[in-house]
Amino acid sequence: MDATPDHASSRQPSINSMIFPSGSRKNAKAVVVNNPFPDEAKRDAAHLVVMFLKHAPSVKEVEVLRAAIAGPEIVSADGRQAYIVYPAGIGRSRLTNTLVEKKLRTRGTARNWNTILKLASLVEG
Repeated sequence: MDATPDHASSRQPSINSMIFPSGSRKNAKAVVVNNPFPDEAKRDAAHLVVMFLKHAPSVKEVEVLRAAIAGPEIVSADGRQAYIVYPAGIGRSRLTNTLVEKKLRTRGTARNWNTILKLASLVEG
């Protein structure tokens, strides 16, 4: 894991750089367009999460994460984003951010699909 503290910079990051790493409209749109779970997004957006990762995980790391899933959750990764579906809900799931970060060997922050769409519209705005 990276030992660099996330607060190492003395400047406060913008919301764009925290959620859409380069802060660009192109990246915000790509996160929405590249969603591998469009049916789940339409059916239950609150249980679809995008985790923005500090580093892109390897295929092997994603496989290790999938093998660690004990419930009905589904994971797909695209670059520095991990898309996670929690069909039985997030609150009681054993697939926690801590487990995801440990298995993918990187830190991240997660937002549900409703929030992603709102943030993307702000970046577009």
